[in-house]
Order: sequence, then C-alpha cells, then structure tokens
Amino acid sequence: MRVQTILVMLCTTVALALPAPARATPRRTLAFLGIHADRRYDAQLPALEESFLDALSGDGYFTKVTGKSDISALLGYDRWRALSGCTDSTCLAEIAGALGVTYVGQAEIGRIGNVTLVNLKIIDVRQAEVVARAMRRIQSDSELPDAIAALGREVVEPLRSREARAGLIDLKPPLALAFVPFGVGQFANHAPVKGTAFLVGEVAAFTTFGVTLGMFESEKLPGSGGMFQGGAFRDTSKAQGLETAYLVSFWTGVALAAAGVVDAVIER
Repeated sequence: MRVQTILVMLCTTVALALPAPARATPRRTLAFLGIHADRRYDAQLPALEESFLDALSGDGYFTKVTGKSDISALLGYDRWRALSGCTDSTCLAEIAGALGVTYVGQAEIGRIGNVTLVNLKIIDVRQAEVVARAMRRIQSDSELPDAIAALGREVVEPLRSREARAGLIDLKPPLALAFVPFGVGQFANHAPVKGTAFLVGEVAAFTTFGVTLGMFESEKLPGSGGMFQGGAFRDTSKAQGLETAYLVSFWTGVALAAAGVVDAVIER
C-alpha cells in the first residue's frame, strides 16, 4: 500500500507541474465612428466621444479601440469626410478594411419630449450585421456619463456570449466551484489534467488515511483508549508506524485540497 501511495503522489506531482494549455485570445479591434446627435450637443461632442471610447476600452474585451481623430489621421481628412456619414455595409467594410478592424461602433443621442435617448450599436463588418445594441433613457444631460459607461458594459455581454457559443472563449465558472475539493475547480476551469491529478491525489490520501486509521485502532487492546488516543497495543512498533501513516496521509490530503483551491482561484 505504501508503494502504491508513493506512486500516486509522484504522478500527482508530475501532473500538477504540467502547464495548463494556453488559450488563444481572439483579436477584437473596434473603430468608433462617432456620435449622431442633436445640434444642441455639438459643443459637447468631443467630450462625449471620449466618454464612449473610455467605456468601450475599459472592459478590456476589445484589444484595441480607435477613435475618430485616429481614424481621420489614418484615412486622411478628405476620405474620412466622405465616409464619416456612411451607414451601409459597403461603406463600413471600406472603413474597416482600411483600419484593419473587425468591429465598428456608432452612437446616437436624441431627445423625445423630456427624455433623452442614448443608443450604442456594434457592427461586425465581416458579417455586415449589428451584433450588439444597447439603449438608455435619461432625464437630464448630467446623467450622460453614467449612461455611456453602462452602455459600454452592456454591448460587450452579447459579444462574449456569442463567442462562448462559438467556442472561441470560455466564460468564467462560478467562484464557489473553486472552493470544492477533489479537482472540481480545475475541471470547471477546463484543466482536466490538473483536475484528475487533484482528484486522484486527494482520494488516495484520504483513503490511505481512513485505512491506516482503522488499522491503527484495530491494534489497540480491548478497552484501551478511544479514537485518536494512545493506549496499550498488541504491537507497539506497528501501531507507531500506522499512526505516522494516517497523520501524514491526512495532512497530505488537506494540503492537496488547499493547493487545489488556490490553483482554481488563480486560474479562474
């Protein structure tokens, strides 16, 4: 049994030392084409556009976000002026091709009665279709910064879900699973090699603990001490070896379980 346990522990150590498979991060680049807004917002447009850029960049989903000033510099002023008002797929594809981006974003701010509507849409230029859209209703212009920040977060969620369904990215598993022993956190993180290693290691350790504890107790003379207590033994030397074995295996199992939790939280 001791030889088998040593072999299991050795295999566990080797498996845990293996690096987790690298996950390719899709290249997600976006050109924000600007805002279509009432003329009352003309003086505020530069600040509002910067707010949209910050909102789209802040989540970290897009690897690069290009604003109007950068687009104008890259395309040239005259060409940008000719293309800046476009909405059809051919025009958008031309802009995207010139900039090397996969998405374009457009925003609208308009007022209906006492309510201001703020819209943001993301277009996948490869498929020439709107893949994310979000809208906020606000009562005053002072609410614009918060509304824009919320829109930046909202449009990213359907894009993440879309990629997850296509198998391009992995959504984070619930944090609670990281605290479950026996490799559950690793399996949830799509690391089956590590999950198997922790599962086998912890099962081996706690099984060894249970078996050696039972053998230790069976060595006691009748009526001699309770569970986990000393007493008179049939073979004192054997009892000492079994006591060492059950203590080592127990704390090995605890250490593996703790290491699994830490690994699952870090790799999540």
